[in-house]
Amino acid sequence: MRNRHLIAGLFAAMLVAYATPAPAPTPAVSQAVAATAPRNGSAGLQVPGIAPEQLHADYWLARSAAADRIRLDVAQVAALDAEQFQRDPTFNRLDAFPDTLDGTRIRALIEQLAKRPSALLAKNGNAITSAQIDGWMADRALDNIPAQVKTRWAIVTRRADLRTFPTDTRVFRNAQGIRERIDRFQESALFPGTPVAVLHASRDGEWLFVVSPTYKAWMRREPLAYASRAEVLAFARDATQRVIAPNLVVDGRQLDMSTPVALDANGKAILPVRGNDGGLAQRTVTLPTGSSVNGALPYSERNLLTQAFRLLGEPYGWGHADGTRDCSGFVSDVYRSVGVQLARNTGDQRDSPVLQTQRFDGHSTRAQRLAALAQAQVGDLIFIPGHVMMVIGHLDGRTFVIHDTPGVRISDANGKPQSYPLDGVSVTPLEPLRADAQRDFIDIMLALQHVMPK
Repeated sequence: MRNRHLIAGLFAAMLVAYATPAPAPTPAVSQAVAATAPRNGSAGLQVPGIAPEQLHADYWLARSAAADRIRLDVAQVAALDAEQFQRDPTFNRLDAFPDTLDGTRIRALIEQLAKRPSALLAKNGNAITSAQIDGWMADRALDNIPAQVKTRWAIVTRRADLRTFPTDTRVFRNAQGIRERIDRFQESALFPGTPVAVLHASRDGEWLFVVSPTYKAWMRREPLAYASRAEVLAFARDATQRVIAPNLVVDGRQLDMSTPVALDANGKAILPVRGNDGGLAQRTVTLPTGSSVNGALPYSERNLLTQAFRLLGEPYGWGHADGTRDCSGFVSDVYRSVGVQLARNTGDQRDSPVLQTQRFDGHSTRAQRLAALAQAQVGDLIFIPGHVMMVIGHLDGRTFVIHDTPGVRISDANGKPQSYPLDGVSVTPLEPLRADAQRDFIDIMLALQHVMPK
């Protein structure tokens, strides 16, 4: 995810495209490695050019000449994040957020999130009616916004969806979107411990329009626990421990990779809970040994690869839906594990004013793109319209990536197109992937980003 309006159409083209790859040589596969190989995507499909041992981080780490080199130290990572919050308009500095906002400003924020939708399908394939859309538009209760609004403050107590409109109804562009679960109203998800500014309530009061550090959207009210501004920001600031395990479940709550938590004097994790009055309370729990680290993991190739491969095989979830993540959410959570905050959506990640980014356009030649890819480093991000992939290494003149994808299209040795509905975090070679019948992914590559300050 996303440019939000591009990705569904682009993935549709990708999955019906033709490709003509020359299969890359791969090392011999030992029976021991093959027996323990993880699933490639949630479907566990065999992708041409990928051997079972290549589904392990150790394979790529062994090929790295600088796996343990620290790219940025703790202070430098903090400075990078601070610069992004200062210069990137998609980030929200809650420490500088106003105590009071004009109602017209809040209305504008809500209207900027989405215009009136059209031509949508329900999960059963039936068309969404104009009356349903009228209801969702009215549920925003824009006319109820007063001239001046006092900001309320809260902490997210459990993983919570962020929605385009105040509704749980899932809507889709087309039949393929239904199959791939691309719910057009799913924006993102917030993890436990996330601070938010609460600006407005829906018509029925069950939904709230919130501003998080990286997103503005609607969420249900139940996961929020209210406190003063000072208490909310202090709770978030004290959460210096970071979960590094994939999808840890503690106290009945999912603590995703990169979720920050605080520890008490006895080393127990402090989780936020919503009190009977809706206020912020706390509960202490014991985290499994090795499931978290103090601060963040060192920013190195080893930790980027280790964290990325911990999510290999996880199902694809547009907008972090259903306890999973999508392409931009995947790379965001991996990078947050080493302390680096990325923007939420692919277009915003690509257009970062802070990070080192080499851009390509219609005047860029294929040779220029290939030359750039040959110099790509582990962890670099490759952007095509609506999608992002992370470089894991090179082999036999090919670039290999890990990415969260509904699927890819590659031709077999006879030139017959074969669909690979991987439906999740997957390892693929880049060069054979097709965007459509005439173009490779490489031909539509928009940017190659080295996640370091300019």
